[in-house]
Amino acid sequence: MKKLIVFALLLILSASSVSAETVRTCSTVYGGGEVCGETTTTTVVKHEVKETAVSDYEMVYFLLSIAGAAAL
Repeated sequence: MKKLIVFALLLILSASSVSAETVRTCSTVYGGGEVCGETTTTTVVKHEVKETAVSDYEMVYFLLSIAGAAAL
């Protein structure tokens, strides 16, 4: 159990918000050889809180509908 907890903590702590992708592109020129190149793109992931668009009125309606279904 201790190993599982340590593994989970290491996995969470080692999470990174930057991902990189290497793309290899090659082009062939007529009468010539093949020219290849690699480019690396880096994407930064930002975690933002998004509104759920659920108002208080909708939440009350939802809870009342569940209570009504339970009462039936």
